[in-house]
Amino acid sequence: MRTQLKSNWRDEFGGLTPGFLIFLIGFVVLCGAAMNLKSTRIQKTRIEGVAQAIALELVKGLNNPEISKQEALKKAFQAGRFVSFRENIKAPVYSNQFLNVLDTYLQDITTITYSHYDAETLKFTADPSSMDAVMVEMEFSKAKGNALVRQFYDGLGTTRDLTVRAVADAYVPTCSRGGLFANTSLRINGTLDIGWGNCVRSNGNLILNIYVAAGPNVEISVPDKNNLSGAGAPVLSPKILQFRSSRNKEFYYFDRVLADMMTGRPSELVPNFYVSPEVLHINAMQTFPLTGNRKNFLVVKRSDLPPNRIIRISNCKDNTLLLAKGDYDRIVLISDCPMDMLRGAVFSQAIVLNTRQGGATMDFRNDAVIGDGATSCDPNAGVLIWSLGQIDFRSDLKAFDAQVISGRLLRNPDIDPFNPDRPLAEDTLASDVAGIEIGNRAFLHGSTFSAHKYIRILNRAVMTRCSNPTEANRLFRKYFRVGLI
Repeated sequence: MRTQLKSNWRDEFGGLTPGFLIFLIGFVVLCGAAMNLKSTRIQKTRIEGVAQAIALELVKGLNNPEISKQEALKKAFQAGRFVSFRENIKAPVYSNQFLNVLDTYLQDITTITYSHYDAETLKFTADPSSMDAVMVEMEFSKAKGNALVRQFYDGLGTTRDLTVRAVADAYVPTCSRGGLFANTSLRINGTLDIGWGNCVRSNGNLILNIYVAAGPNVEISVPDKNNLSGAGAPVLSPKILQFRSSRNKEFYYFDRVLADMMTGRPSELVPNFYVSPEVLHINAMQTFPLTGNRKNFLVVKRSDLPPNRIIRISNCKDNTLLLAKGDYDRIVLISDCPMDMLRGAVFSQAIVLNTRQGGATMDFRNDAVIGDGATSCDPNAGVLIWSLGQIDFRSDLKAFDAQVISGRLLRNPDIDPFNPDRPLAEDTLASDVAGIEIGNRAFLHGSTFSAHKYIRILNRAVMTRCSNPTEANRLFRKYFRVGLI
């Protein structure tokens, strides 16, 4: 065999045969093609990351009522520039600068198509007037004068520039601002009546124990069909059922929001109502009377908390704040104390941040009302209740334009602002209790309930929304959405 191979490689003068030379050249060309394929795939993946960052940031900006379309575009290309710098993508722009140096270069190679997204067909239809979806196409090619610097050897003694095209899209789902989202489990024991434009999402198990009545533009999603169970599961229409993981990509980091509020001049999450620029600090043990058989409740009356203020209540020791009957409107309430709300304690327009972790950090004892039905579609009204720990509603709940959040739910954008694929709340310990439990019926109008761990509704759940989604609270249009965007 060895002698036979040598006879094929070498001629009678000891040189290489023409057949072997052809084989060698073919082998080198094949290696060059393989290197080209690998380089192209690597670059395509990296460039898709740039395009995705632009698409996500642009959709966010287009749906932010406080900035213009041009400002949204500027922020989008800044996001793309950040990712291009991180991925070390180079192109022959004069002296081979990184793409992050020139926003204008990114704009030259990027084509943006404004579209309308159809959730049922999963298709994008070009619509210049639409603000709910975009498609972003980036192309690097020598023909267009913007080939990538990354090169490959083609086996013929020359190098060639890569041609890479990447497409990304982002959209606002029809149910993006109303519904239920749980990261580990979601259980509804009674009938689920989910109206137009709402969604139910779980990244773990979803248990629907009784009948499900669903309107148009509704989405119910779990990662896999094995995560779905209960008597109501088999009757779900394929048009509304999706198998995918979801995330809340736009929640602001809790600690960042808290620190911003404590400055007295919030700029991250700005209330819809006027607040005085000074934070009012209240020492609970020195201000509120103790009550209860064991003297373990600190009674708070509505008159104790002046409106249009940012109020920080601390030093409860082992006691619980007991909020008496009244409408706690136009306040930002921050506390590290456990809080109990009695019957008639209403938040019609407020922001409540509870920094306490663990079980029952906020306990609504009787029938609870969050928001105001009379102003439920007013863009200047709404409620945000956000606790790091568990939130309990012991009986019926009525919520109007309310955002109720348990847990941090998201990455810290200060550390990694443009990587949507990182896991949810990686800084939250697995032992943390971050869930929402509703002890009886839940009537949710234009509201979103999100939990880092679980949501349990022990009876019926009814979800409705404003007929025109643009009428929803602008605070939440700017900052909060449920699930995938």
